[in-house]
Amino acid sequence: PREGAKAWDAMLDFTRSAKELHDQIRGMNPWPGCHCAAGGKALKIHESRLAEGHGKPGELIALDPVTVACGEGALRLITVQPEGKPRMAAADWLRGARLQKGECLE
Repeated sequence: PREGAKAWDAMLDFTRSAKELHDQIRGMNPWPGCHCAAGGKALKIHESRLAEGHGKPGELIALDPVTVACGEGALRLITVQPEGKPRMAAADWLRGARLQKGECLE
């Protein structure tokens, strides 16, 4: 485990810039990992990329590829792990989660 890492360090705050969140995800992987909530359940984000776009922070602004608006810019989700499930491609998770464009991650 990384010395000094705390559980709250792993929470994603979508009001921050996409670059800050992308760096946080890379820096906290594999432990403790970064997470948010989607549909009332925890969602761990393993891999992301910077993307173009804007919207309300946390809003799903594109479904293919899975793209979330941040305070500045957007983040493309590549690999995620829903609560109680194995790691998977973000597109596969989204099909099962049945979230729609415009819904928000917390």
